[in-house]
Amino acid sequence: MQSLVPKQQRWIGVACVDWDNAALVASQFYPEDVPAEWQLTYYANYMMACVISPEKWQVASASVIADWCEQTQDNFWFYLLCETPEQIEAAQSCAQLFPNKLAGLLISQAMANDLIETDLVSLRIGYEVFNYDYEQLRAAKPALLTWIASEGAQAHALVLMSASSMHQLRDVQTLLELLGVGT
Repeated sequence: MQSLVPKQQRWIGVACVDWDNAALVASQFYPEDVPAEWQLTYYANYMMACVISPEKWQVASASVIADWCEQTQDNFWFYLLCETPEQIEAAQSCAQLFPNKLAGLLISQAMANDLIETDLVSLRIGYEVFNYDYEQLRAAKPALLTWIASEGAQAHALVLMSASSMHQLRDVQTLLELLGVGT
């Protein structure tokens, strides 16, 4: 399976791990009147990608995954977080359940050297994935610029945000657009 992310020279998207993670919910990203079953749709209105934790994707049925895909717009992408080689193998089967919505796998840097063969695009945490709190955003700009200029950079990457408000997530998206790499 090839990446479904737009084939721009350098593309960086903003994502959180699970749209319903406790830290994001506690940060008041979602208005009080948004029920839990509508959180993914709300999230997808502001973000264009989500990393799904293995705790979530490994137990999701085909109908649940189909529902996730229906709740998001056409240009929304899912990544499957894999923390073990066994999860990478399982992710290859799970990938078939995401019709035109799976952009690839997200793997730990420690596991990157031992990566098993896969047809799925794999982003490595620590290289193609930038993991920042909003407070570290100013420090992130030089790292992003270095990555953009590097010859080894893949065609796309993610900025993973921890608990952030909608305003802070938009600020990160604006920064990426100003750098010419975000959408």
